[in-house]
Amino acid sequence: PGYINFLDAFHSWLLVSEATQSLGEICSTSFKHTAPAGVGLGEDLLSDIEKKMFMVGNIDTTNSEAGRAFLRARNCDPLSSFGDWVAISGIVDLTCAQLLKREVSDGIIALGYSNDALEVLKSKKGGKFMILKGKSLSYQDIEFREIFGMALSQSSNRELVTHKYLDSVVTEQNTIPEKIRKDLLLATITLKYTPSNSISLALRGMVIGIGAGQQNRVDCVKLAGRKSRFFR
Repeated sequence: PGYINFLDAFHSWLLVSEATQSLGEICSTSFKHTAPAGVGLGEDLLSDIEKKMFMVGNIDTTNSEAGRAFLRARNCDPLSSFGDWVAISGIVDLTCAQLLKREVSDGIIALGYSNDALEVLKSKKGGKFMILKGKSLSYQDIEFREIFGMALSQSSNRELVTHKYLDSVVTEQNTIPEKIRKDLLLATITLKYTPSNSISLALRGMVIGIGAGQQNRVDCVKLAGRKSRFFR
């Protein structure tokens, strides 16, 4: 694994772990070059349109929440996800592993793996596919980064994005339907692990557009909006 692989693995794991803790669903993300390309939740069954869009074929995802989360994350921006790192906050089952095996990807970090899923993933890339097991969400008190021989330190961002963020909405229309609350929280959690400047757009349990690492937010909005057109 390269340096970027490790950064993608750790940041992606923090993202999906926080999303699951806040929303109570298995979450998956596709990370590429230190930024999420897509994020998806797995609780809701796939619609017929989603099955066609994601080219599920004859693979039955009815009993695979991890598989549905992976499909949604991987298909938010499949062009950017080519050669990604995948994170899944639940147990990877056989269905999920079969879906992942079809894709060009560098590695995965997950809460765990069924035995048959692990055998499928171990055969990917001729045995060179990287497989990591994550642990429960935790942050160090202080984070360090070294550059140019100098070590920088700061307190970790331990603040969790939860439903309390939506308790006080300062508009006349202050009643937010549950589905929209979930999308708002998922988009906000995604921003926490996206290089600034950043914008995220979420719809139906998917972050369908991410503008990351731009010098101005106008370009971020344009980039996120352009990526989201596929889902209109």
